[in-house]
This record gives sequence, structure tokens and C-alpha cells, in this order.
Amino acid sequence: MSFNILGEYCFKIPITTMFINDVIVVKHRNLITTMGESFFLNRCLNDNFNPIQYICIGNGINAPSKRDEKLGNETKRNTCTQSVDSDTTQIKLTTSFTGEDLIGASEIGVMTTKSDGTEVLISHDVFNDTILKEEFMYGLTGTISLDYYFYFSTSQLKTGWVQYGTDRNVYWVFEPNEVVSIYDSTTSYGLRKVNSVTSVQDIKNSYYHDTVHTNNLYIHLYHDSEQDKVIYAPNPNNHEIIVQNK
Repeated sequence: MSFNILGEYCFKIPITTMFINDVIVVKHRNLITTMGESFFLNRCLNDNFNPIQYICIGNGINAPSKRDEKLGNETKRNTCTQSVDSDTTQIKLTTSFTGEDLIGASEIGVMTTKSDGTEVLISHDVFNDTILKEEFMYGLTGTISLDYYFYFSTSQLKTGWVQYGTDRNVYWVFEPNEVVSIYDSTTSYGLRKVNSVTSVQDIKNSYYHDTVHTNNLYIHLYHDSEQDKVIYAPNPNNHEIIVQNK
């Protein structure tokens, strides 16, 4: 068991019409890059890295990787304010975008620079929220606030995966603790959280944790360019699967 830094972001979209006055919340967790881990460690020891400076959005679609150094296709970046909550051991970043900024957005990241001016991508996520594709986004006049959090968690190397019935793409294992993210260190890909076993079966590089009935954790690993030549997804027992718990 080891400590890890996790990232989470939350869009707050104000919807105001003749009939509606509400705020829609879109929340996801993301992957901390290798350079992001280096950033947090180095900030404790020296001043090689500047404080966190930007939150960026883009329209790239490739799955995030620990090796990422930039967004797939950055379209907008804003400076952010920073604060620390010592009670919850969280770092909070805050900024805002317009509805027009987010039209077609599919990825998000946090960036800073090193003392030599080199840009560093700290965290990265690719999302697919239908809410950001709705027609009302085109006429949205208010700002969309964005809160971005980094906090500590524990992680474990998960073994003992069992094939899910006759489905040779999906595997499961019992997991009693809340899962906040899964990382395949063999391929350096983070897995996307979905809402059902059926979705795991349909979506490569995904996971589902059934906290209501069984506490079983289901995963479907990613096919890279070589694995696409075979019929079935990789067996997680042949990979190092890191499960991060809250």
C-alpha cells in the first residue's frame, strides 16, 4: 500500500431560462502524469517548478497516458487561483470558462512551467459528456466555474482477476474499498469509469465498481496498436493494475 496524489475536477454550468434556474454539475477524476508526480515531489524540495499556473481544455480524444506531456489538441487555457485545505489535505484550483469555450471540448489538463520555461502537464483527462454538447451551450451567456482538486489517497497492486463468465474481454475481482481510479502501469493508461458491467463490456479501457450488490470491480483493458490484431483484450493478470482507493 502506498500514498498517491489524485485529481478531480468539477464544472458548474448555470442554466437560466424562463422555466429553469439551476446549476448542472459535471464531475470527473483524472490521471496524474509522470511529470505531475515529479512536480509535487520537487515542490516539496526545491524551486525547479513554478506553482500551478493554468487549467487547459482541448478537443483531443486519445486515452490519457502517464507519459503525456501536453493535451491532444489544446484550444483554451486560463490562469487559475490556488488554495490549500489542510483539514482535507486538498489543493484547490479555481477558474472559469464561457459556454463557447467548452463547445466541442473533450479533454482537460493542469499545467505549469519549470524554472527554465519548459511546460509541464500535471494531470490529464479525456471525457465525453453529452451535457457539453447540448444546444443550450451555444447560447449560454453566464460563466462556467471550474474547481479542480488534488488530494492524497492510497493505492494497491490488484491481483487475482477472474474472467467474467464467457466474456474474455472483462475480468473482475472483489474490492471492498471505494475505488477512485485505476491505472495500468504496464501500458501507462488510466481506465475510464463507467456505470455498469454492460458498459465495461462495450468500452475498452474502462472499469465499473459495483458498490451496491457485490463490491466486485470489473475492468476491460485497452488494446494498443499491436493488441488490436488479436481478438480479445489483455488479461489483467499479465499486467500491473494499480487500484487507487479513497
